[in-house]
Amino acid sequence: MPLDTKTINKIKKSLHGISIPTSLKNQDPFDFKLLGSGETRPPSYIIKILLEALSERPLHRGMEKSEWEEALSYKNKIWLISDWKHYAWRISSSKGSINESKELTKRLSSSGKIIDTFIRKQAKDVIKKEKYSLNNQFREYRSIYKYYRDLLDDLIAKANPDRIVGKPGKKRTELVNSYVQSKRHAEYTLISTAVFFFSITEIIFDAYFSISDRRNLSFIDFRKLDWAERFKFIFEAPFNENVNKIYQHLIKIRKFYRNIPVHASPEFRLSIEIDNIGLIPMSFEDLDAPGLSYGFKFDIEDAKDILTTFDETISLFTNSKVTWFAYTYAESELPFHINDEFSEELKGHMKTKRGFKKEIDKRVLYYAMINGEI
Repeated sequence: MPLDTKTINKIKKSLHGISIPTSLKNQDPFDFKLLGSGETRPPSYIIKILLEALSERPLHRGMEKSEWEEALSYKNKIWLISDWKHYAWRISSSKGSINESKELTKRLSSSGKIIDTFIRKQAKDVIKKEKYSLNNQFREYRSIYKYYRDLLDDLIAKANPDRIVGKPGKKRTELVNSYVQSKRHAEYTLISTAVFFFSITEIIFDAYFSISDRRNLSFIDFRKLDWAERFKFIFEAPFNENVNKIYQHLIKIRKFYRNIPVHASPEFRLSIEIDNIGLIPMSFEDLDAPGLSYGFKFDIEDAKDILTTFDETISLFTNSKVTWFAYTYAESELPFHINDEFSEELKGHMKTKRGFKKEIDKRVLYYAMINGEI
């Protein structure tokens, strides 16, 4: 996405008074002192594009944990602008003051908005052609799921009526109150657990789409399919007995413990008026539908069954040859390439699980190195 001449001229005009020094012969790099660090607005990549437009060449390589650095001349003084871990950037000088550093930072940040505007305009065409990649947040969402899952396991253990023992009195009353409260909190926590469980399945679906046969479907159209349709897109009906059992239970769980509470769906809150009776549900069977019941109707055994199905689903994703590659890809935290040029290159390593895992590990190591994590 190279900058056009109009944008480059606009950048140079906005940076009037800031230039690339012709010589650094009398400048000792050890004399530079750090005057500003951790700048992230705009992020480092914007400043890199900005300085390359000004210098009309690639920037100099940086030192440890810094991809690039470039010397600037501002107010007859030399300044060093450098990257920090591909996102933040720093500003140093041997003779410049803090106030001058702030002035220069403000000038660079203001000019960076020109590039951001250019990128946003160009991005519309890129997105339309699906030449982009998706951020992979699998580990983040899995961590949140595990947090609620562990909390729910603890609440289920406390919501055990067998723990209510002893003669009537203060201690037994406390046990009863603890049981009722734990049961109520378990119901609330089950909803949070379900929400984040289905979030990680959505991420696995996206990973699958990135590296599998898309069947002439665009990513936008794939995402327009509801959850059940995307599950069928991956596993292809008719399911075997095990997959069908998991699928049927997931559909029920998703409906009652994810969709209805998250969207405050009126589906099971509709009432009609009957003469001499008042408001009643459209069907008495609705009275038995799972919902926020303040713990009184909530069945702990149902919660245990739901968690078992969640475990069986994860096991299906990790062990099925249909989804093993997608799950491994999701776990890596690497971006999912919707851009078919990038995805086809990765798909070339899918001949064996070992070969694919080796390539994934190599890419993870590369990203860690360039981000200064190791």
